[in-house]
Amino acid sequence: MQDTSNKMRWSVAAIVMLVATALVVIVPFCGGESTSTVAVNQVAKPPPVKVTTTTEAKPSSGDAAIAWVLPQGWSVLPTKPMRLASFAVVVGETTGECGVSIAGGAMLDNINRWRGQVGIPPIKESDLGKELRSDTCAFGPFSWLALRGDSRAFFAAIIATPSGQCFVKLEAPGAKLDAFNDCFLTFCRSLHPATAP
Repeated sequence: MQDTSNKMRWSVAAIVMLVATALVVIVPFCGGESTSTVAVNQVAKPPPVKVTTTTEAKPSSGDAAIAWVLPQGWSVLPTKPMRLASFAVVVGETTGECGVSIAGGAMLDNINRWRGQVGIPPIKESDLGKELRSDTCAFGPFSWLALRGDSRAFFAAIIATPSGQCFVKLEAPGAKLDAFNDCFLTFCRSLHPATAP
């Protein structure tokens, strides 16, 4: 009888050791801060814009102390005059173009210049609140808007940086502009101070 009792104790002890070992291996993956990035969506939503795993990109001019991460479907184009960078942006089968620049000027003046580029009339200072939306990036809050004319349409963001006002402008076919909204905002949100070389 004592031999059976000892075997049971050893069996129980072995089971306890196996469970304890399993808990040591499994528990770190089941809780704590490291799993906070896992989320389950029960509502059908479009997939989030994916960010490439490449390193950050910086303006080719070297003047501006800003950097960014390119969303999936974006590729670098040759830089154009007055721009820090230019990108081809592909969403589905539609291609747009995004430019990044540093410039001055009053917000209303810039917005009215852009409105003229798409062929819509200027607005007054009192109308800015109706036009602008806001979001944030590493530089702080920024303003952005969508402008649509008969033949041109684009999103534009105005981001205050230590190097000056950073303008991000993404132009796409008017009827398809909304398809570029998520990647435009993902790019704008990714703007951050450039790290020293």
